[in-house]
Amino acid sequence: DERRLGISRTFIDRLARLESTTVLKEGEEAPASAAAVVGEMEILIPMAGLIDKEAELARIAKAMGKLEQDVARFKGKLSNEKFVSNAPEAVIEKEKAKLADSESQLARLKAQHETIAAL
Repeated sequence: DERRLGISRTFIDRLARLESTTVLKEGEEAPASAAAVVGEMEILIPMAGLIDKEAELARIAKAMGKLEQDVARFKGKLSNEKFVSNAPEAVIEKEKAKLADSESQLARLKAQHETIAAL
């Protein structure tokens, strides 16, 4: 993801009119930020005086709701004995991967919600 960002950095900076972009190192503390999850990459926009806190909390809550529905759907499929016994192994593995990805994104959004709520 860092490589992908590097390739597109100039375009993103111009398009979004960014002052700068910074890649945080593993374990580096991020400032209080609005976040969006793209694949395994988390895009952070520092919020110091830039956002409407309530609107951002609502946006995150909506995204969390969708992910919670996705998680429930994937868990439902994977706990359905008929689905598991009839589906090819590749399909089952794909559903497990989707579940893990959705759970990971949901955990990140929950943490982001807590951060913004604490501002």
